Amino acid sequence: MSQVPGLRPEPQTGPDLFGSHEIAFECLADTDRTAKLIEAVTDSVRPGDRVLELGTGTGILSLAAARAGASAVDAYELSPATAALARRNIAANGCSTVVQVLEEDVTSCTFSGPYDVVIAELISVGLVEELLVPAFNNLVAQGVLAPDVRVIPSSQSTFVELVEADYEFFGFELPMIQIEQTWQDRRVRDTRTELRLVSHPDFTLSARDGIAVEERVLAVIDLAVRHSGRTNALRMTSMSHLAPGIDSGWTQCMNSPALVPIPPRDLVVGSTVGLDLSYRMGAGFSSMRFQWGDEDPADIYLP
Repeated sequence: MSQVPGLRPEPQTGPDLFGSHEIAFECLADTDRTAKLIEAVTDSVRPGDRVLELGTGTGILSLAAARAGASAVDAYELSPATAALARRNIAANGCSTVVQVLEEDVTSCTFSGPYDVVIAELISVGLVEELLVPAFNNLVAQGVLAPDVRVIPSSQSTFVELVEADYEFFGFELPMIQIEQTWQDRRVRDTRTELRLVSHPDFTLSARDGIAVEERVLAVIDLAVRHSGRTNALRMTSMSHLAPGIDSGWTQCMNSPALVPIPPRDLVVGSTVGLDLSYRMGAGFSSMRFQWGDEDPADIYLP
């Protein structure tokens, strides 16, 4: 293959071989997600602010911060190929003197600060798989945030409900964690219980108080049964509170609900059912533990 004179091809190894550009563009092309995030950035950034972005991707939100009047933006990106993409996009918009892209792991690197605004669109349902909380706690521990710092998202609410899920695929029963997609057929046959809040980390409050967010979620709850029938899954949904008055739930690339397999049980309308749920934010679904409230403590289910 011929090369353009003066340009050295970027090394493509590991996850950068295929997925980094695709994922970055998919997030950008999710107009519901991106438009609300840009609105939150525009509302939060004031002229002269110093801004930090954790996981910049295409650089679109750092560019929005620069356009809103930020004097400096530190945009962190772990993937070398994605970082190079962000630099090209930032240069194409004449913002290289304001936005610098740094290739470091935000869960362990040292930040400079002080920062007036933190953009942390490392968002997944329940913050289970994305590293927002470990990265945020690393940042808070270093004391590099302004007293009135604004964080995007400001907070995140996660809810659970018991449902009956369809685990049949092509004639096979596959009881596995399913991340729902906006473009897929619905896999929930029926919803059995009410919706209950299990987690609500407040990032702006924690940042201003200098207190880390508790990574472990422990929920011991009772759910009212709304519809009789069999349940075999826990459905998790989240709402991101990006900035005052700006909320974002399930979009194509943010807060996709999760169907988590649980031991099947028949439920009767009008009754209540207890459950114990725990997981660690940022540690993935392998950290999740589930147990019916009336079962022996040894009977812990791992999805």
